[in-house]
Amino acid sequence: MAKRNYTQGKFDFEIIQEKEIIPVIQKGKVKQSSAQTTFNRLNKKIAKLKSEIEEIPERERIIKEFFDKHLLCLFEEEANYIESILLSFDKVYETAKLTKKEKTYLPALFLQESKYINDLPYDEKRWEVLDSLYNKYTQIHTGLTLEEIEQEQVNTLIDAYQEMGFKVTEKIKNAKNEEDFFKAILESQEAEEFEAIINNKKEQKKQSSKKRVSTKNELEKELQENITNKSIREIYLRLAKKLHPDKEADEKQRADNEEKMKQLTKAYKEKDLASLLIMQVNWMEDQTNNPENLSDNILKQYNKILKEQIRCLEDEYYLLCDAPLPGVLGTYNGFRKFPVKELFYQLNKMYAIHKEELSNTGKRAIWAKTTKGVKQMLKQYIELEEVKNNGFVDFEYLMDLINRIDP
Repeated sequence: MAKRNYTQGKFDFEIIQEKEIIPVIQKGKVKQSSAQTTFNRLNKKIAKLKSEIEEIPERERIIKEFFDKHLLCLFEEEANYIESILLSFDKVYETAKLTKKEKTYLPALFLQESKYINDLPYDEKRWEVLDSLYNKYTQIHTGLTLEEIEQEQVNTLIDAYQEMGFKVTEKIKNAKNEEDFFKAILESQEAEEFEAIINNKKEQKKQSSKKRVSTKNELEKELQENITNKSIREIYLRLAKKLHPDKEADEKQRADNEEKMKQLTKAYKEKDLASLLIMQVNWMEDQTNNPENLSDNILKQYNKILKEQIRCLEDEYYLLCDAPLPGVLGTYNGFRKFPVKELFYQLNKMYAIHKEELSNTGKRAIWAKTTKGVKQMLKQYIELEEVKNNGFVDFEYLMDLINRIDP
């Protein structure tokens, strides 16, 4: 993944004079201001997020090895059970003598059993058969055509998109399926970005054409922004000049500076503004004898930048955690959110649950082999649905039904 550039907009930095570079007071020396406490807290959060992002490849390796060793065989077995159940349901629906109620409920039971078929390892031929059956029973259950079902799905997506505060264009409204919808969104976002750039340029031109005398507060604010707007390159050059190991005669200090230069160069290459800021304030902390003379205004500007970097790092972290993990099926992708020290425990815990669920699925597959078994499954399913749809629920009776559904 490409590194992000966190120096955008009004947070781009320009050079700060040495006397204006602000150290962070270490705990226990002098009482910290709110800005200093926030600065330290944000830096700790950034360090933690970076550590978690760096650990993700190791988490993925552990998950993949565990999956290949213990879980793939479970998914293959589950795929066989589910396929057997669904083919049996279809055969019973088409050939057996069913009551009107059974005929009404069997499509719903079919859809319930096929809820997770997208997570199962079917080859293309098997998938085509099951997908065709899924579409068949979706149409029977809903009374809609495939086109109408797709349109309903798109309408749901449009409503959610609108509720999130996004503008719904005509092309989005006219989308016929999910593919059209997402294509229209991408086009809309590109158009909106272009429009925002144009409007921003117009606003800048409009503001520059205004001729009026700035107030004292505005001038001070502008000066403060100029002080705190520094570039990554300028921070790097200033620190490199101060920390260069060749300037040190003391061997221990020279070794220390060499290590700091490595960190500095790495942060510069990765455009890591937060790390550069931390190194800068740490260096100043070592140099100053008056840590109480801190400017909270400058630290507050730093905090804005650090908060933006945290937001970007969080986005990156969650994208990495939620992205598909090749060769891993089901919910096991999401296990990247667990640190390495917890991962084996969580995987083994889910493995035990999965094995128990698979045992129940196997028993249902045995039941579904005969028309009598399918009818019995239908009877229990109908009773459960009717209790759920009743205004008053007898929970004891409901739990009894649930327990009886799993053979």
